[in-house]
Amino acid sequence: MPFRNLLGCVLAFLILITAVPAWASVAPSGWRAATEEEKSLRKAFEDAQGSWSRKQDGEGALYECMIRWAAWSAIMRDVGDEIRTISGELTHSYADGQLSHYLSTLSGQSGNVETFSQKVSTAAMSFSGRPDESLKVMLQKLGKCYVVPTSWAIRAESAMTGPQFMKGVFNESYPEEFPEFVRSAKDRRAYDRLILQKDFVGAANLGAALHGTPDKTTVMWNEVLAASKFAVGQGRGTELSDALLTTLSKVWWPKSNRSVAEGLLMKKHGRTVARKEAPKQPDIPYWAQQEYERYIGGRTNYTPCNQWYKAGC
Repeated sequence: MPFRNLLGCVLAFLILITAVPAWASVAPSGWRAATEEEKSLRKAFEDAQGSWSRKQDGEGALYECMIRWAAWSAIMRDVGDEIRTISGELTHSYADGQLSHYLSTLSGQSGNVETFSQKVSTAAMSFSGRPDESLKVMLQKLGKCYVVPTSWAIRAESAMTGPQFMKGVFNESYPEEFPEFVRSAKDRRAYDRLILQKDFVGAANLGAALHGTPDKTTVMWNEVLAASKFAVGQGRGTELSDALLTTLSKVWWPKSNRSVAEGLLMKKHGRTVARKEAPKQPDIPYWAQQEYERYIGGRTNYTPCNQWYKAGC
């Protein structure tokens, strides 16, 4: 197994990210505005979503996706708030979820351990053979490999972190540490565990509660926003705390989400208003409709699972 090459590839990306001087250090508030370069990287990640093709991308590419998410998990444990500023979905927590989804799905489909191990080895060789990829290309690849978290199919016995995967599969150690700005390792472990369990309500409420204390960087604000979105996608929006829903009704972006938060808060407390004053909520949000259209067009490698489309649940 060419783990040394794989580890070298991971380290190359770590050097690439930490060498960029334009990115700022972590803001005490747990949030800061994204730089233009970060916005460009976020766009590359988003634009690549839905570029999967059943005709052109085979099984081997799925295994490489698993390797990429494991590597990204390691990368995001060793850098500042770069990337987190533009997406809570690109933190190590979500990378571990993506990895666990692929691991659960592919190990179940492989039939036996030997076949699975050989396919992992082949994928690792393919990934480590391209250490000169730019950060933008890496994010484009992750975008193509992206599975909407509400649609993860994670078996409890297959849930693991990137470093655990590297240890178990490649028999080599990689530090399983949190980013340096994490003030409470205990709370961060609890948050990460909730993400792996797809308990986005619990994760969002925990992150929001931490932001109500001096500790605002253990869980970044963008992570709270992402978890809140997925909680709504699970049909559990009314389980978000009053304090969080109130805040979301004022700051959630895009602005259409603010009326969703306001409506959930009213529904939670059984309040009604005149129809003309009721917050407008789309029957099916754009992101869910887009995910379904990608699935129908053969541009996802999974079946959607959310409160609007439950076929993959």
